[in-house]
Amino acid sequence: MTIIFSIYFIPLLFLASVLYWGLPFRFRKAFVLVSSSTVLCLIQPWFTLFLAALVLTVYWCAVAIEQKQKAALVPAIVAALVTTLVVFRYLPEFFLLLHLNTTDLARAYLVPLGISYLVFKLIAFILDVYRGEIRRPSLTDLMVFVFFVPIFPAGPIQRFQEFVEQRMDSISASDVVAGLARMSVGYFKKIVLVGVVLQPVAYGSLLGDIASGEGLSDIGTPVLLGFLIAALVYAYLDLSAYADIAIGASRLFGYRIMENMNYPLFRPNLAEYWRCWHISLSNWCRNNVYMPVLGRSRKPTLALYSSFAVMGMWHQISLTWLFWGMWHASGIWLYTKWRRHRLSSWFQQNLPGHLAYVFGTLITVTWSALGFSFIMFSDLKQSLRLLWQILF
Repeated sequence: MTIIFSIYFIPLLFLASVLYWGLPFRFRKAFVLVSSSTVLCLIQPWFTLFLAALVLTVYWCAVAIEQKQKAALVPAIVAALVTTLVVFRYLPEFFLLLHLNTTDLARAYLVPLGISYLVFKLIAFILDVYRGEIRRPSLTDLMVFVFFVPIFPAGPIQRFQEFVEQRMDSISASDVVAGLARMSVGYFKKIVLVGVVLQPVAYGSLLGDIASGEGLSDIGTPVLLGFLIAALVYAYLDLSAYADIAIGASRLFGYRIMENMNYPLFRPNLAEYWRCWHISLSNWCRNNVYMPVLGRSRKPTLALYSSFAVMGMWHQISLTWLFWGMWHASGIWLYTKWRRHRLSSWFQQNLPGHLAYVFGTLITVTWSALGFSFIMFSDLKQSLRLLWQILF
């Protein structure tokens, strides 16, 4: 993700956008592809070549699935993509198991930028082709979709058809102003709010004290809860900052990228929260996990927990992230049960609307913040100990 915080990124981005609009229309996609792949080659040359081969393979499978009705290729290519994700995400741990002190090297040069986003985008592409939602895809469009630098490192997980269909043929001064303004908001969030204001709070000395477990009982519940809320706000601003930069930079090239955050911390229940937090990932899990599981099992609860299990393991294959997913799934399950209870109707009828909204928002933020107890540490015991200390 450091690519978008390089001192060369903004000048080169602006220069590239000027050259892009100066070219004849038929050469613009090729320009984006060549310039993006050149940048990626300078950062991770071997993976760029591997990714090109992977995209060609996925495209060949998509054509075979659509034209030759080879549905058997779908589970094979999806399994291959998931395997690719797992292998690359866990190369550092593999070196650690071999007692090789090269994990920093592996993270810097072997673990590809944005591998989770790339794999999920390609899986969605294959499944959309299989479902008939994509017809006769262009190889050039697919290559641009995968290699486009502004959304390469941190998403969002844009659907292929939306990426292609929302491309603009011309640009106006208002588009340039909107793109630069959005990027400015993103950089302000990341550098000032995240880096200067929240970094010392969410990842300062208090984190070490909590992780050590020494004197945990001496730290008051309000302080511990405040620490988790700070971590939640940190994550929100951090992720939304990358989305702002990606959306703004893409706008300079005429690509309208989907929103990834819609003020989730101001939602009165967890169901609405997850319709507004990391929207692209939530939509991906709804389309490719929840609906298929629901269609086969007819069990909404199983589909819900399956979706959040995938969502958690997408971040990292670990017990802590799995428990984080189960925590949020349980919150939505409880909210669904509560909404059907007659006591819920009584509250809606007797509690003023603004008070009900504030009350629901506080519960939603608190529940989400408590979920961060699972992912602030790699040890599940530490996470459970912190959660226990707050709740009991």
